[in-house]
This record gives sequence, structure tokens and C-alpha cells, in this order.
Amino acid sequence: RRPLREYVKYLTVRDHWLSQREHGTPFYGNSWTPFLTHEAMRDHVGRMSFVEDLVEEDGPLGVLSRKLTKVFFGPPATVTRLHHDTYSLHAWLSQVRGRKQFVLYPKSQAHLLHAGEGECAGECAGEGAGAGEGTCCDAAQSWFDPTAPDYRRFPRARRATPHVAVLEEGDTLFCPAGWFHYAIALSPSITLMRNFFNSANADRFVEGWNAAHSLQTQPQPQP
Repeated sequence: RRPLREYVKYLTVRDHWLSQREHGTPFYGNSWTPFLTHEAMRDHVGRMSFVEDLVEEDGPLGVLSRKLTKVFFGPPATVTRLHHDTYSLHAWLSQVRGRKQFVLYPKSQAHLLHAGEGECAGECAGEGAGAGEGTCCDAAQSWFDPTAPDYRRFPRARRATPHVAVLEEGDTLFCPAGWFHYAIALSPSITLMRNFFNSANADRFVEGWNAAHSLQTQPQPQP
């Protein structure tokens, strides 16, 4: 944990002391949610004109709406691993600064991407109670790297069809619910992202949300 001002220096100052502690992976400002605590920032985020968004900004869903709007920022080579977003949510991603490459696959190709297979990492540990040994903890994720494909480890991925886009500043990408996507920053990058549901996926969102947040009650032993 570092102050934001220190992280910004790391992004902009060559040979910053934090760069000596990367251990091969740049530090990623991943999934920051400033809109929860900085009310004034909410006025800077609008809705997409080309797709319906039913998550209300005020009222009972207001806090959820602010949680679903996030900022990703970091130096070149920061990576968001191949995955699809939870609760069957759509997403749009707008590039505020820098350039970022996205590789997307339709949800019908999850099997080809070996989703849910592979060794668990520390970030994933404990997230999928009941997952078998040697399997990924979350079927919404894949260890396949489309920028450095290992077809010996992931042979079915040869038959997957990637959709590739490079976002420049001001570009916005829409990722439908269930679509797998991978992202890598090509330069110092700031990306604004919003998850949401509409009439196409509201039922699936409610079902997934309730299943994840329902209380598990244990049967009481009979006397």
C-alpha cells in the first residue's frame, strides 16, 4: 500500500524506486472505486448512449452502481488476465489516457479457452470452495495467455476465435455479459470501466447475485 501520489510518480518518473521491487511484474492500480467516497467525481461519468443500463445511480442501487464503476491504471505491460465478469454483467471500458490492447472471445468458447482449468494462484485461493485439486478456483477465469499462446498446455485454444482491439484515448469498448476478455497496457494507462445489467441480462444478474450472497443455513440435529 502506497499513497496515490507516490504511485503516480512511479508511473511517470523513470527509475522510480518502486520499479526496483517489481519482481518481473509491474504494480497495477486495479479496480479502484473512487466514486464511493468522492461524490463530486460521479458527475464526470455518464452512461453509454448505445446500450441500455438499468443500474440506477440513486435509490436502493446507488451504492452498487458506484461499486460497479471502477478505474484501472498502471504502467506499460500491466495485464488483466483472461476472464469474464461476475454475475453475468455487461461492461464498457473507456480509455482515458494511454493505449490498451484487448483480446475478447465469445462465451460459447469457454471450453476452448480451458476456462476453470489450471493451477490455482494465491489471488484465487479460497475463492471456489469445493474446487478440485489441480483445477482453477473460478470457471470465469482462464490461464491461457492470448499474447503468448502455449498450445501444448492449452491445445483447444487453437480453435478459439479472438476479437482484438487497441483502445486509443477517447475510445470505448463494449463487452457483453459472459464474453472472456484479456487486457494489456501498451503505455502508461488509465481506463474507466463500468459493469451493469439491462433487460438482456437482469434475470441472470439477480440469480447469480442472490446465489452468491444468500445465507447458508445448516439443518438442526433432531433430538
